[in-house]
Amino acid sequence: MNEGRLLTTKETAGKLGISIRRVQALVASGDLHSVRVGRTILIRAQSLNRYRRIQGHPGRPFSPKVAMGALFLISDEPAEWLTPQQRYRLKRYILGADAQSLVSRVRDRARTLDLFAAPPALDAVRENIHISGACEQHAKQFMLIPQKILEGYTGETTFRQLLRHHPLMEDHSTTTLRLHLTDCLPQRSEPMPIGVCAADLAVSADPRESQAGLHMIDKLLAIYRKEHGHEQ
Repeated sequence: MNEGRLLTTKETAGKLGISIRRVQALVASGDLHSVRVGRTILIRAQSLNRYRRIQGHPGRPFSPKVAMGALFLISDEPAEWLTPQQRYRLKRYILGADAQSLVSRVRDRARTLDLFAAPPALDAVRENIHISGACEQHAKQFMLIPQKILEGYTGETTFRQLLRHHPLMEDHSTTTLRLHLTDCLPQRSEPMPIGVCAADLAVSADPRESQAGLHMIDKLLAIYRKEHGHEQ
């Protein structure tokens, strides 16, 4: 399916085998990304494809904070928001997880917005977010060229401030900026941990990016098992 195509709710429902009301609920929850044209809601084909890939691997999703905690832990980064019990349960899960199941379980880690921003606005946004995906800093580790779409994480407050000062358009057919909104962020101004970047790439529509993301998660899981397996 052409990733740039826009689908009606009826077409989307048919492709997913669900009701139109369920499609509307997925749009409201952020699981499907849409564009509003007048009073009509159109679903991005890219978003539909991403949803299909994630849903293809069963497993109840972790809560946003636990999901982000899992990706921080496999990146050997502190996840200070986790309780001792959450940390213990996550460690036991991670020791037996595979890349595909982990990507599925962490799918609700943040609220994701596909936006259009002109180059001057993108430069300003870049200075206020934690870059993710195949960014310049991580692209070589994934053996990929840097992504054309700017992708990163920020908090709701920072996002509202960016909206006030820069034209970021959500209902647009072209995506130049993908923002993930969460309170679980690195303490310093730096890219997101490598595990988060890998999880973002793993659900990419580009097969090379998807495979690179899954391969990196497999590698991080193997390292985690080697370092923590004896602690069970």
